[in-house]
Amino acid sequence: MTNPLIRLAAWIGDWAGQGEVADGTEILFRMQVSSAAEENAVCFHMESWIGEMQLLHGLRLILAPRPDRSLHCMGFSTRFGMVNLTPTPDDEDVLALAGPTTSGMQLSFSLIQQDADTLIATGMARPQDAPPGFTAAGGTHGTLRRVTPWRPPGP
Repeated sequence: MTNPLIRLAAWIGDWAGQGEVADGTEILFRMQVSSAAEENAVCFHMESWIGEMQLLHGLRLILAPRPDRSLHCMGFSTRFGMVNLTPTPDDEDVLALAGPTTSGMQLSFSLIQQDADTLIATGMARPQDAPPGFTAAGGTHGTLRRVTPWRPPGP
């Protein structure tokens, strides 16, 4: 992996967990993190569901360095269309992305590493033309844990 992405290498794998939306509705999360482009990019495939496996939101992102080695993220959201996200400065164990969508929303998404096998995920969308101090009514947050493959008991 290129240097700006090396800190995310430990996140490669499958993650799942539970969370909730702003109104308290419980959701299920699934996220797959993988390397791409000969380890020069990181892909994120995230989904959240409510109720009886009704898709709430799907998000596919690819995070890669620009020629100046700054990171940039492009992707697609099932709710907001194409997304164009830029990392925002944060601690080393946090990936915070924010930017506009083609549907006129400003999307913010963060992953916070709690420990080697636990990530906290948060997401929020607000209108791009929202005034300063606008508080979004929606948003999701939850805890993701690394998925470990089931192995049958051995002899």
